[in-house]
Order: sequence, then structure tokens, then C-alpha cells
Amino acid sequence: MPFGNRGNIGKIQTYLAKIARSLNDHNRICHMPNEIRNKIDHQGVIVRITSMLLLGLSLLALTGICLAGYNVWTSEYQFGQQELQTVIARQFPRTLSYMQLFDVTLSNPRLRMDPKSNRLVSTVDLQIDNKILMPKPVNGTLSVSSALKYDVDTRSVRLDQPVVQKVEVNGVPAQFAAQLNTIGNMAAEQILKNYTIYSFKPEQLEWNGKRFEPGAITVIDNGVKVEIKPL
Repeated sequence: MPFGNRGNIGKIQTYLAKIARSLNDHNRICHMPNEIRNKIDHQGVIVRITSMLLLGLSLLALTGICLAGYNVWTSEYQFGQQELQTVIARQFPRTLSYMQLFDVTLSNPRLRMDPKSNRLVSTVDLQIDNKILMPKPVNGTLSVSSALKYDVDTRSVRLDQPVVQKVEVNGVPAQFAAQLNTIGNMAAEQILKNYTIYSFKPEQLEWNGKRFEPGAITVIDNGVKVEIKPL
């Protein structure tokens, strides 16, 4: 299993070894004749074992915090919806130019998980403006669905294959739907395609001389989980 903080893991290994030795000692004491066992601080041995167990569990909890979402029991990294929302929000607000005629401003992203399609859905506020042709800007919303992929060269999880789900602009007739979709696709390509949502450090994918790599990426109700498997 890959870990991000080898120092803490080393401490845990040390304490687990001590606990194992103490348990062996305790087992031997239990099988000694009564006259010998009574002379041994039996209670003291139990107290030492309990103390080491508690310290080991504390270190394990601390290590879990340092692993940025790594679950040691399932060999998966997990990123929560709020964490992903924060990462995607860094791309906004953005203003793009369409056909050198319109300024397209996108802001206030809202992220939604879509486990059924295994995709993320980003909905942003949309404003289209042309100082010459339009008396005032028009406002609406744009929803884009994105898949996820792992890029080996950069060790990063990225958005992939963005697709416009819906564009709604107040006051724009339905016959301009094709143009609005074109604007939406342009925005998706420039802002979301290949956008990195997480980069793994080399030490997160190595453990005890073995190398690991991300496998299946799965969208769940409250975030994204990434399988970690040995090479």
C-alpha cells in the first residue's frame, strides 16, 4: 500500500513490533506455573500493551490525515465534493472572446456528482456581451459534463471529454441554440478540458520498494475515488 508520510509509517511499524513482542511475553507468562507467574508484574505488562496500542492507533490516525484522502483499508484515494469544488473554482471567473465579437464571461461554478454516468457536472453563470451590437449583456447558465482520466506523465487526475449538457440564456430565442452550444463548447474546451484536479507526489505511489499507480476512477455521491494498484 502506498503512503505519503514514511516517517509516521516507520513509527507505526516499530510500535506494532513492540506490541507483538509484548503479546508474546504475556502469552508466555500465562502458561507459566502459578508460583512463578505470581511473582511477575502481570498488571504492568497489560498496562504497557494497552499504552502501546493506544499510541499506535494515534499514529495511524495522524498518518491518515497526512495522506490527503488515502484509505489504507480499501487502497483508494478519495476526494470530497467540497474539495473538488474548491479546485475547479480556481478556473473562474474567466472571460473569453467568441469570433472576436462577443465577450463571454463565466463565473460562480457549482459542482455536482453524477455517479450514474461516472462524470462531474459543472454549472456556471454565463454572460454574453457585445458593446456595439447589444444594448446590454445577456445572462444565463452553462452546464458541462466532464469525464475523468489519469495522466501517467504528470501523475495527475484530470477532467476529460467535456460535453455541454445545457445552455440557457435569458431573452435569446430558441433558433440561436446552435450558436449558444458552440459558445458553450468553446468555453468547455478552453477552461475545463485536461484541467488537473489532483497531482500525486512520487512518494504517494511508492511503498517498501514497490511502485503503484492509479487505476479505476469512480464518481460517487459525495466525491471521487481513485483505485491504487501495484505495477
